[in-house]
Amino acid sequence: LTLVWTPPLNKWMAPLPETLPLCALSVPGTHNSPTYHVAAPSVRCQAHPIPVQLANGIRFFDIRAQPEQKGTNMWLVHGAFPVSLTGGKHHLTTLLNHFYEFLAANPSETVMVSLKREGPFEVPDATFSKILYRIIAPNVGNWYTGVEIPTLQQCRGKCVLIRRFTLHPEVRDWGIDASSWQYNTPNHISSGGHIQVQDFCEVLAEKNVDQKIEYVTTHIDRAGVYTYTKDTMGINNYLPPPIYLNFLSASNFWNTKCWPDKVAERVNPAVVDYLALKHITGRTSGAGDCGTGVLVMDYVGDKGDWDQIRLCVSMNGLVGGRRMLVDKEMMEKAVREKAEKEKKAKVEEDKKSAEAEVKAEAAKAEAAKVQEERRL
Repeated sequence: LTLVWTPPLNKWMAPLPETLPLCALSVPGTHNSPTYHVAAPSVRCQAHPIPVQLANGIRFFDIRAQPEQKGTNMWLVHGAFPVSLTGGKHHLTTLLNHFYEFLAANPSETVMVSLKREGPFEVPDATFSKILYRIIAPNVGNWYTGVEIPTLQQCRGKCVLIRRFTLHPEVRDWGIDASSWQYNTPNHISSGGHIQVQDFCEVLAEKNVDQKIEYVTTHIDRAGVYTYTKDTMGINNYLPPPIYLNFLSASNFWNTKCWPDKVAERVNPAVVDYLALKHITGRTSGAGDCGTGVLVMDYVGDKGDWDQIRLCVSMNGLVGGRRMLVDKEMMEKAVREKAEKEKKAKVEEDKKSAEAEVKAEAAKAEAAKVQEERRL
């Protein structure tokens, strides 16, 4: 049994110190975030639309886009496919507006936005970056586009750009660089050193899912070895570690048992168990704050189950010595209170049962008396 306490998921960042670098946080995220529409099973990766994800604590969004021929907007894709088989194209600007509206209502939060060029038509990264720059320009105040990992103070109320594309020569020093991201990697550090990613995504058969789970838990432990205290937070020359991006997603287009939903059915519960039973309990005691980095998931909140998000968010209670985890004493108290409540309920049930029995005997006696009077 692991009990955790979390702040409201729509504003879970609010209690965290301003001086925390973004890489110090345990952040829930989604893989191919906009793929919640009706689509081919190998394309769809999510159960809920972006506003629902935001309201339930998701703060990292993985977005793939294809520039339109006019170069004024982009449409959302997963690989070579649109995110939806019905309803026409879904545009990047519409998605970004969801972020702007949420952050305006919840200024304590920040949203990490990973953008990558995909789609059926070849477009150079240089062109992609120029079009994206124009799309963001009218709302540039809603963005942190610096090249260094920001503190919460620098990025509250803003989107943080993580770019998986190279820049046009006219666009310089824009976004946290993840352009060297290696495909299908169990562990890769970006050329700028700010991103360390686990994105092993090709599972050939069901048996390979176990290997995926091992890669995920190993990367969780990499993220968990750092400690953030008053001695490190807020120091100008302190060099923070990278942002640990940890993808729980994987699939195989040619194997129906390895489509995104099937892989998520195995990986997500396994990671919950690992966090609750090993990582959170100090399996490597004294080796850091037990952070998770960014957990990038498929089918979060499926069937209304957001426990994985709450568990990830609760890890932020270990940062800087502030503990949101319910300790042993409180857990024992909760168990005692539950036992007392059950005991009282049993006493009340026995009392009602006894009263019912007395009433039944009285009714039986009354019936016998009436019958005897009739006989006489």
